[in-house]
Amino acid sequence: MVKIRKMVTVVEEILSDGGREAKRAVRKAAAVVVLENPFAGRFVDDLTPLIDAGEELGALLAKKATEALAQTQKDGKPEDQAKAQRQAADALRELARRLAEKDAATNADATRTIPETART
Repeated sequence: MVKIRKMVTVVEEILSDGGREAKRAVRKAAAVVVLENPFAGRFVDDLTPLIDAGEELGALLAKKATEALAQTQKDGKPEDQAKAQRQAADALRELARRLAEKDAATNADATRTIPETART
């Protein structure tokens, strides 16, 4: 895995939007990392190490964001905490599904552009 230099987790709490008060606060969480660039200062054709690190980093960031969101619920009722965790998990599953679909579509498009004689 690539070296993580910094990590930030934020939780946004929306109390009103568009001039309207929310019936209940809406919380959103995000986790961000700053990575050490192992290729800094030089040109590299193969970025596979960074691409491969993406899956592991995605899991770490999802975990950090979910934990941050759950932490903001710690003073709430247990059923509110469980609901927030389920919503976060559902959102992460939906994101993973969309990324997998996009990846499959990209791979299908790439295959179509390769001449038949070049395919193995």
